[in-house]
Amino acid sequence: MTTTPVPPPPVGQRRPLLGLRRRPGRLALMFMRMPLRAYRHDAGWMLGHTFMEFTHVGRKTGQPHDAVAMVLRHDEATRETVICAAWTETDWDRNLRAGPATRVQLGRDSFTPEHRFLTKGEAFDVTLQFRREHPHRLHLITRILGWGDLREDDAVREFVRAHPFIAFRPAAPEPSALASSVRMGDDRVVARTRDRRTAGAGNRRASLPPRWFVVAFWHGHRALVRLTRGRLGLWRPKPDGWGTLRLTTTGRRTGRPRQVLVGYFEDGRDLVTMAMNGWGVAEPSWWLNLQAHPDAIVETRDGPRRVRARSAAGAERERLWSRWAEIDKNLDAYAARRPTETAVVVLEPRGGPEVAAEHAATDDTAADTT
Repeated sequence: MTTTPVPPPPVGQRRPLLGLRRRPGRLALMFMRMPLRAYRHDAGWMLGHTFMEFTHVGRKTGQPHDAVAMVLRHDEATRETVICAAWTETDWDRNLRAGPATRVQLGRDSFTPEHRFLTKGEAFDVTLQFRREHPHRLHLITRILGWGDLREDDAVREFVRAHPFIAFRPAAPEPSALASSVRMGDDRVVARTRDRRTAGAGNRRASLPPRWFVVAFWHGHRALVRLTRGRLGLWRPKPDGWGTLRLTTTGRRTGRPRQVLVGYFEDGRDLVTMAMNGWGVAEPSWWLNLQAHPDAIVETRDGPRRVRARSAAGAERERLWSRWAEIDKNLDAYAARRPTETAVVVLEPRGGPEVAAEHAATDDTAADTT
C-alpha cells in the first residue's frame, strides 16, 4: 500500500484539508509522506517493518526515484516483502514493469532487489492475511486512501483486480555490480543511485535526523496511538528489533500523569528501555519524573501493567547495554554524542489493584514530548 505518489485534484479544484473519505487531502498527504521523510533523514529504522522504501528507475528519463509503501507481508526467512499500489496506475508501477528496482530499504535492512508481480490469487491471500493480522491498520489506511470497506471477501477480490501487488526479495549475486543496469541499457543508473545514497558513508551510519524531525515524529507517533486508543503505534519487541510501549509517569513538579512512547525489550519479566531523549543533550523528562516517582504504568500490546523503575548499574548495565547494541549497531556512536552517561532503565513489575480503570483515566492527559 504505497504512500506516494498521489493523483492531483481536478483542474481548478483545491485539495480538501482532510479528505479522509473520498481522496487524500493535504493533512492526509502530509501524514502519508512522513515515512519517506523518515528514510531520507536516516530515521527509517524507527518504522521497523511497517513501511518499505525502494528506488525505481524512470523508464523515460533513466533517473532514480524513491517511493515508500506500507508492507503487507514480510517473510523473515526469505526477506521477501510484499506491497501494493495505492492506485490502479502509478509511475513506479510502470517503471517496475519496464526494469528492476535498484535498492530496497526496510528498517535497517538494505539490499539490491529482484521483484515479481503477484497473481490475483496470491494478492487475495496476502490481503486476507493482512486483514486478519492488522485489522485496525487496514481500516485506517482504507479510510485515508478511500478504498472503501474491505471487510467482505468480495470487496477484497474487487480491490486486488484493480491494484498491482509486488514482492521484493534480495537478488541473487551477479558477476558484475552493474549487470542489472547494463540490461537496462544505462550503466550509469546504479552508480548514480549508489553515489546519492552512500556519499559520506563513513559518517552516515552514525548520523541522526534533525532535532525538529525527531520531535515531529514523536508528536505524530503519540497522536496515532492516542487516536487509535493503542491499536496502532504499539508493537512487541522482536529478536532483531525493539518494541514500543506507552509509559505513564507522575510529573515531578505538577504531580499530574504524563505519557510518553519509548522503545523497549524484554529481560525476563522486566522491561528495559533507555533514557536517550532521541540522543539529545538533556535528560528526558520522563526519566526525571521516574527518579522522583519510580512507580509508573506501562501499556504494551499485551495490555497495561504496574511497574517500578530503577537504573541498571554494574554488570547488569553492561549486559543490558550489550543486548541493546545487538539491536542498534550504532548505539555506542550515538551515546558518545551525549555529555552524560545514558541510563539503562529497568521497569520491574509491581503488585496493586487492576490497572485498566486508572490507566483509562490518564489516557487523555497531557503527555511528555520526550
